[in-house]
Amino acid sequence: MSKAIGRAAEGVTLSDGSRALASRLLVVAALLFVLFLAAFLLWWRPADVRAASVTRGDVRLEAAGTATIESERTILVASTAGGRLESIRFGVGERIRAADEVARLDVDELELQRRASVLAERRARALLARGAAELESAVSAATLARKALERAEVLHRQGALSSTALDEARAARDEGEANRRALAAALAQARAELESAEEGTRLLAHRIGEGRLTSPIDGIVVRRLREPGDVVAPGQPVLEVAATGKIWASAWIDESALPHLRVGAPARIVLRSVPDREILGRVDRIAPQADRETHELLVDVELLEVPDPLVFGQRADVFIALQESRDVLRIPRGFCPEATRCLVEREGRIALVPIELGLVGSEAIEVKSGLALGEMVVLSEEGASREIEGRRVRRRP
Repeated sequence: MSKAIGRAAEGVTLSDGSRALASRLLVVAALLFVLFLAAFLLWWRPADVRAASVTRGDVRLEAAGTATIESERTILVASTAGGRLESIRFGVGERIRAADEVARLDVDELELQRRASVLAERRARALLARGAAELESAVSAATLARKALERAEVLHRQGALSSTALDEARAARDEGEANRRALAAALAQARAELESAEEGTRLLAHRIGEGRLTSPIDGIVVRRLREPGDVVAPGQPVLEVAATGKIWASAWIDESALPHLRVGAPARIVLRSVPDREILGRVDRIAPQADRETHELLVDVELLEVPDPLVFGQRADVFIALQESRDVLRIPRGFCPEATRCLVEREGRIALVPIELGLVGSEAIEVKSGLALGEMVVLSEEGASREIEGRRVRRRP
């Protein structure tokens, strides 16, 4: 009886253990199923990515800076003479060319003096011509008187001429010589008066010319410093002119760009007033000293095309080429952030591909190996991990 009860109790114990084991196996199986289902759904669920194509072209590393449009030089137009301003021909913003008359002083009085000097010059020239003719006649007369005296002296020695006649011949000779010397002196005086009149005419013409203010350069009037009717002193500026021979975008560039910065480097200029247009340029001058607070260099970039309208002082963004790789495979900057491997779309799924990158430019990155022209690289917020490999691709903008 007791043995039968023991065997029954043992059977009950074995049955409970089997049930517990079965429960645990069921839990484990359920967990494995959930994990498998999660993995399957994760693998099946498409990954949201941004995609870009591998292209061929140039990769350029650029230094960027904020600039202002400036002229290579600005000059002040002034006259060396003083007087009242009669007129100014150009206004602010107007273009002028070298040798253009930009303003004029009142030179009416000087013009009257010049005309009087020209008349005096003509009178002196006429007197000089008459004096030259009179002197020529006097020289001839003095020569005849001298020869007559020589003949009279010969005749007097021969006893054929009286002493009175000889004295008269000597007097005639002396009078002719005196007349010749007087006319020669008068001719010299007339010549001096003509030279003085000519010099006076030249001086007045020069002063009149000083009253016409001309520009020594091609440029644009940026300021009118005086107005018609103003009285100006010699050397006092009337106009400020900015040269247009060379236009600069003067940009502040971080000193970190200095190792690759060079004169002649190509650049792009984008005016803030015309943001959808680029102007080509080249580095023309690099300042030898950086700002001690901002640690930036002033770099003057010459504009290869003059914008219209040209406004000095307007702001611009400048991009200077520091390094460049030409005609290479490239991807947009921001893709392949790990630098040694990249996500690529292949047959609608994500593949993790080892790559070698080259120059990292401002907008694109050079691809040396690992990718082919036309392949689509993708960028996911989940990163370039093994977990994302093989998942379907769902592109988003």
